[in-house]
Amino acid sequence: RTYADQVVFNGRFMPDGETVIFSAAVTRAAVSLFESRIDRATPRPFGPPNTQLLSVSSKGELLVLSNTRYSGQRRFRGTLGRMTVDGAPRAIAEDIVEADWLPDGSDFVVVRVAGPTETIEFPMGTPVLTGNGYISTPRVSPDGTRVAFMEHQAKFDNRGWVKVVDRAGKVMTLA
Repeated sequence: RTYADQVVFNGRFMPDGETVIFSAAVTRAAVSLFESRIDRATPRPFGPPNTQLLSVSSKGELLVLSNTRYSGQRRFRGTLGRMTVDGAPRAIAEDIVEADWLPDGSDFVVVRVAGPTETIEFPMGTPVLTGNGYISTPRVSPDGTRVAFMEHQAKFDNRGWVKVVDRAGKVMTLA
């Protein structure tokens, strides 16, 4: 519950089901992290500025982008990090735009930018798909064997296809 003039970019429930972590830019400021709880009227800011939420693990650990650069169409590019709500990000990789935890919280999938292409690594370090447009909203299946995502043919164009890729790189278009 917030009434501040802001743009919310991403939000996820914590494992307790009563806490929501979200990233937002308040009154044209840099994107920052916030925690909202049922028992609190106002969201609590936390973490360093220029930090975008990507995913929350089943264990309550966050995947975030720090040192973000806004690239348009609700997208940021930066340094992937892991953190807790009461800690600081620990840098993992550069040039990441999206990420999602595997169901057990042991590893994650990332979308990495390299020049004009974007690559899904599943898990990180293992490329399974490269595209020339852009790839958004990767989500790992509950059994951890596939990743659903949107593939867009042109940069910053919302139109695209819903697809699924498995660990072997087999892609299926769903819609």
